[in-house]
Amino acid sequence: MRDSFKSFKSEGFSLIELVIVIAVLAILSILSGPYFLRLINLARFESAKNHIRDSFTSCINDPNISPSNPYIPGVAFQSSNCSSLMTATIDNSCTISMDMSTGAKTGWDNSYDECTSSSNTALNNESGETSNETGDSNNNSGDQVVIWSGTSCNNNASDILPEYMSKGDKNFTNAYGVLQKWLSDSSNLEKTNSLPNSQSSSNKYHNFQIRNSGEAIFGEFFDDNTDLKDEINNALDNSSQSDYQFDVWLNPQGNISVRRLGPQGYWRTAGHKVADCN
Repeated sequence: MRDSFKSFKSEGFSLIELVIVIAVLAILSILSGPYFLRLINLARFESAKNHIRDSFTSCINDPNISPSNPYIPGVAFQSSNCSSLMTATIDNSCTISMDMSTGAKTGWDNSYDECTSSSNTALNNESGETSNETGDSNNNSGDQVVIWSGTSCNNNASDILPEYMSKGDKNFTNAYGVLQKWLSDSSNLEKTNSLPNSQSSSNKYHNFQIRNSGEAIFGEFFDDNTDLKDEINNALDNSSQSDYQFDVWLNPQGNISVRRLGPQGYWRTAGHKVADCN
């Protein structure tokens, strides 16, 4: 009995058996790794949403506070105050944001997979636009400008623009008319879909300002779309002073946000759809 017991205890795995076990474990880890990473990113995605929602609620209750940027591994938050945009980038592949003053959301897809897909599509569109900066297919070429700037709109900006927004200001009305024509080109409208949905003094990338003197100041988006920038400049009259100054943000899907400074003080609106050029 003792000899049999000793013999049984001395038995072990053979080298071939150990190699097979290790190989199986390696295969399982390779197959399951992406699945577990996806689960982690799903959790990060929902955690980022919850924190941004809570921050917006805090800003509504006290607009003078500064939203906090918590430490969540794999998530990078950016924010400054309750009148600016708060963004969260998950695993460098999905970005969501919310305007802390209006609650307007960008990139809030139903799932993390949809968010990464949308981000990749936007990057591909930007890459396509960059590759078209030279040659006959240049979106900013002279021929392209002629196509949209030569468009005639039966619904003139002066007839359809709400008076409460324009206050009859000629320069703002003319700039609005340029936006009407520019957005009538589907490729230009598509460009706006990658823009933030915001109206923030700290985010001037997609903003242009019309000063009282008729001078215009443009953000980087307009520097990259010189056809639009030049047509807006051409539409402005700087021969006389206006009572009003306008800040205009170009938002996704052809919307604009407007902030006006005049004798009555500040006035602003968000999510105004620029009228189609009919």
